[in-house]
Amino acid sequence: MRGPRPAIGLAAAVLAVVAVTLAAASVAPPTVGGSGGTQDVPIATAALVCPSPVEAADQTSTVSALTPPDVLPDLGPDGGGSIARLGALEDPVPLAAAGTVTRWSPPGDGQATPVLAEADGALAPGFAAQQSTRAADGLSRGRSGTACAASGTDFWFVGGGSDVGRVTTVYLTNVGEAPALVNVDVFGPAGPVEAPGGRGIPVLPGQQERVAVDALAPGVATLALHVTTSTGSVSAAVFDTAASGLEPLGNDWVPVSSAPSTEVLVPGLAPAPDGSRQLVMLAPGAEPALVRMQVIAPDGTFAPTGMDLVDVSPGEITTVDLSAVAPDVWASLRLASDQPIVAGLRQVRGAAGQAPEFAYLAGGSALTGPTSVVDGTRDASTATVLLLVAPLGGVRGSLVVTPDGEAPVTTPFEVTAGTTSMLPLAPDATSFTAVVVPERGSEPLYAARWVSELDARGPLVTAQPLRTPPITVEQPAVDQDLRTGLR
Repeated sequence: MRGPRPAIGLAAAVLAVVAVTLAAASVAPPTVGGSGGTQDVPIATAALVCPSPVEAADQTSTVSALTPPDVLPDLGPDGGGSIARLGALEDPVPLAAAGTVTRWSPPGDGQATPVLAEADGALAPGFAAQQSTRAADGLSRGRSGTACAASGTDFWFVGGGSDVGRVTTVYLTNVGEAPALVNVDVFGPAGPVEAPGGRGIPVLPGQQERVAVDALAPGVATLALHVTTSTGSVSAAVFDTAASGLEPLGNDWVPVSSAPSTEVLVPGLAPAPDGSRQLVMLAPGAEPALVRMQVIAPDGTFAPTGMDLVDVSPGEITTVDLSAVAPDVWASLRLASDQPIVAGLRQVRGAAGQAPEFAYLAGGSALTGPTSVVDGTRDASTATVLLLVAPLGGVRGSLVVTPDGEAPVTTPFEVTAGTTSMLPLAPDATSFTAVVVPERGSEPLYAARWVSELDARGPLVTAQPLRTPPITVEQPAVDQDLRTGLR
């Protein structure tokens, strides 16, 4: 494995807008009419899996769900949906109207059961849900959060480990009607890891399987996971927790990374005066990758000294320490490679003498429409921060913040080309939602959110790149056949 090489100049990178995955969203029937070609139709249903909210003695969890208002006003008010534990007997919690958040907490029985958030009709386009958990004490101490995910057949996760003190778990949930067979491929610093137990994992309809990575591939300090299905589809999620004996060292969900690409953007690095930032990259193909790195800061874009070019050996995890790169500012990373790569970032927070906590980021996707932050929190010790990144050209849009039980407040924003902007959210609200609405036809805009709490023992943090939920899907246009019904 080779690392950074001396800087030799920087070529401009062109970032492509990554298409939104529509794997678990069904669509409305196509409109009759048209003259061939394709047409966009609104999705008719959305099913999102929250992998494991639990409320035990030392932790509290919340599932929040929201359909942004006026995403497709022509659909009218009709629509519904619910939040419920998978296979549970209790009554589901009905969804509120578009623009109003629905929050649900487990009943405190300690069951680590996946939750299904569903929406249909006018509530399906743009529907998003989030699982958030907090524990102030015990081995579970930390904040963690993950977007509730649609089913799919191909997922990349960059982060986690299986060495001493680390427990990384893959959650596989099947909400479909057919069985699924799942493969979990493991990559480490020495290359692909032999893990026969990760092949052909059966996941029955309405069931969840948990795969302990330390059982598949023990002793791997840093890893990447490729989860695929050979039959059926699943929702996949990865949770990482660390401890030293009885001392907690933090936990969080590892977000899904964008698919292997020659252009990757990791949004939302937090200031790091009291911790570390570790960039993790993998070139999953057969050829080595030469990666050009840029830091997108609030005042512009630059190449970090000595890290302009990084060699990434094929199939091997490459880690780059970014702790000393712009440590006092919010920033993002632009990675341009001659071979497809996946990337993620693990950031540890906590000064000397404090209990550490960590959060994960991943290669993101450009926003393609209204995109929700559904778990906003702010009080005397806790803040939610939104990061907006415009890597190519300036972007304008609006931010709609709705404190729970109050009217929404819309504020315009503008992000200068080649910069990362940090926006504190809702200073006067305890709980709220926010919707980022980029102008139609604007340059690519990426986003991430951080939740940070100042606790007496040390910080509690979680981070997440934002992705636009499915709103419409492209289908072949249908021409009316006037011969229908003729004899």
